[in-house]
Amino acid sequence: MLTERIFHNRAHRPPLFDSVIFWVGVFQLCTILSTLFDIPLLRPALGFVFVCLLPGAIVSYYAYPVSDLGPRILVSVTLSLVISICTVVVLNFSLPLLGIAEPLTLINVLWGLGGVNTCLVIILSTVSATDERNPVVTRDAFPSLKVLTIGGLLLLSAVMGTSVLLNDLGFPVSNILLLLTISSLPIVAVFVDESKTRVMIVWIASIAILLNMNLVSSYIWGWDIHRELFISNEVLRQSYWNYQYQFNINTMLTYAVLAPTLELVLGLDIVWVFKLVYPVLFSLVPVGIYYVSKGVFKDATVATLAPFVFIFYYGFFKNMPHKHYIAEIFIVTLLVVAFEERMRTTWKRPLLLLVAAGMIASHYGSAILVFGILTLVGIASVVVPFRGTRTVNYVFNLWFLSIVGIMLTYWYLQIGDGIMANYIVARGVMTAQSIPEFLTSPPTRSGAGYVTKGRSTLLWQIYKVSSILLVGAIGLGVAATSIRAAKEQLLRVRKSSDARPVPLSNISAPYAMLGVLAFGLTGSSVILTFGMGFDRIFQLMLVFLSPFFVVGVKLLIDTVAYLTSVRPGRIKSALAVSTALYLGLYLTVSSGAAFVIVGEPAPPYSINITEENQEWRVYSDSETKSLDWVDRYAGEGGPAVYNPGGHLGTREGVLLTGRFPPSEIDSLSRYGPPPGSLLLISQQHNATSSPSVESRVSRVFVSDETSLFWASS
Repeated sequence: MLTERIFHNRAHRPPLFDSVIFWVGVFQLCTILSTLFDIPLLRPALGFVFVCLLPGAIVSYYAYPVSDLGPRILVSVTLSLVISICTVVVLNFSLPLLGIAEPLTLINVLWGLGGVNTCLVIILSTVSATDERNPVVTRDAFPSLKVLTIGGLLLLSAVMGTSVLLNDLGFPVSNILLLLTISSLPIVAVFVDESKTRVMIVWIASIAILLNMNLVSSYIWGWDIHRELFISNEVLRQSYWNYQYQFNINTMLTYAVLAPTLELVLGLDIVWVFKLVYPVLFSLVPVGIYYVSKGVFKDATVATLAPFVFIFYYGFFKNMPHKHYIAEIFIVTLLVVAFEERMRTTWKRPLLLLVAAGMIASHYGSAILVFGILTLVGIASVVVPFRGTRTVNYVFNLWFLSIVGIMLTYWYLQIGDGIMANYIVARGVMTAQSIPEFLTSPPTRSGAGYVTKGRSTLLWQIYKVSSILLVGAIGLGVAATSIRAAKEQLLRVRKSSDARPVPLSNISAPYAMLGVLAFGLTGSSVILTFGMGFDRIFQLMLVFLSPFFVVGVKLLIDTVAYLTSVRPGRIKSALAVSTALYLGLYLTVSSGAAFVIVGEPAPPYSINITEENQEWRVYSDSETKSLDWVDRYAGEGGPAVYNPGGHLGTREGVLLTGRFPPSEIDSLSRYGPPPGSLLLISQQHNATSSPSVESRVSRVFVSDETSLFWASS
């Protein structure tokens, strides 16, 4: 009996187990009450923990035997996302069998997640090993009150600087000062002794930049994120996820299931789930990079500075976190678990499968590229077995990767009637056929295309050269690490037949090969875009490549030191300081702060420091009010936009895709709107000069002279 096993194992349980079930129950009761009574602040705070932390925390308590707070939180959050998504999917399909037509309601989700959490804590306490006790996270694992206070002030300045001083008062100085402060954090971090403080500095830099960028308006901004918002709204409207709905975003459960779940439980508008919750989740990726770098390279300087390479590259903040950004949470957790030597194999394998499943259901492109790289490393490990890396081999195991491949193929063939599978095949065929053309004329979104863009000013050229140096240093680091790892493998072979001790480095051969393949993919995107573009691919690969930048800089400094006979002690100090200074200066140009300071137009995709450098993809409150009006009164005719190019790529078209599927939006080029439709025209794309439009419409709504609504005659 299950009850008998629980009481029989009482003497062997971890010290806190006697109170775990009780406290889990108390927390869930508080969450349910705060949700049902809609208590401000308390409901979203407890709801976030309930959905995004508690399920994984229960699992990691038994499965992840580390006392460090950072990796515990990262693994707990990632597992919670997978468990919560799976729970809601089960509710979505099982409750209709019981006659419940709308399974995804607040009550159903609350009881479903609460029941799963309760079952987890009971079952795991029963089947966990009785002779091993996992270390408990103690007070010493938390940063000091001083560090937390300073970090809190930086976050407050990030929020207030954008949402109040910039948006309401048009005052950009606070944003510039914030970016200059963040650019100095690498220098601060390298001189900090405690690992927990360095991790806190990394996270503060990450979340401060994301909040500062995301809060530039009260609505979402970007391109594809509007379509992700649409699928979340559809699920909320129907209280049901239709897995057969033919829409490519429908395969991404982080939007089709997770976002609606968060909206229901937290009580936030779905837009603020995108603007607040997802940045908090994504901000943990640099923390994961810190721990992966620390575990693989065994070097505090590499671990400390590697996350800032990831954060300060403009791809980190060019968009609101969505698609491959959310997939990177699963990617970095996969690496953390794979290279964690303290975790038992019985736990590691199922956790890796869970994380892999989450990646598959978050973004198709990221999943295909990452598992393609892992598969190549796995094949190489069969041809030339890695020595001394037994604990991490399972993530490169071809049986494991075969299971992942089957999961990926089945998922994209089944969901949405295979619409994403068809898209993947078509994209692959198109890329292969376009290679000869791209070799002679690279597309604008390729690396070569980006290099040829821009202005001829001195600051712009400095930005361009510093970006090339960033990629070049990573390449040097990959080469140096690969050569060193190859030598290590040869030394291990010799050691097996030689009794003499041989000094071995700590470089991981599998990770070195990961670096080679990730850098190779980045290099190929100089010509090929793979449907994503160089900047997106490079930003994705920086999850693997960030620590190699520090290694590359170290190689350059070692070379200079060798030629000038500098003492080794000074080399280490020079490495930390020079790398930190370079990264800080790089942020000032990539963010656009340096351009604003000298009075030049900021580069594309920079942080929205001033109102003048906000791009057209940021929408005003008056435009979103107009969108609400269209959503309410569009009727059977549906909405329409005037697009000279005949597509939905203009400002109005992108805005409408957050509420309507593209197939229901009439895109006009030379002809007037169809009878019964509403035509949305922004002053930035005025269509009144078109006789075919002007003669058939009449004004029905005006919103602060920003957007006009017309009804067809």
